[in-house]
Amino acid sequence: MQFQAKEFHTQGQCHYYNGKFVARTKYGGWGAFKKFLIKNFTPSEYFAQIEAGHAPLHILNAKGYISPNMAKALAREQG
Repeated sequence: MQFQAKEFHTQGQCHYYNGKFVARTKYGGWGAFKKFLIKNFTPSEYFAQIEAGHAPLHILNAKGYISPNMAKALAREQG
């Protein structure tokens, strides 16, 4: 079963899926995070990682996600 976009809800900086905490996006980037999450994870796979104590960003990074802010920083470094 895949993530369903309509089941996500935002409350302030925190994002939830069917009432379960997904992530907090303090500096934006929720759209890119959500798109990658939907494309690359099932809810059971993602929430198993959360329950194992892994941070949301680290879970996505393990499958190749780079946040928009990090991509900009890398681009500046490469000049």
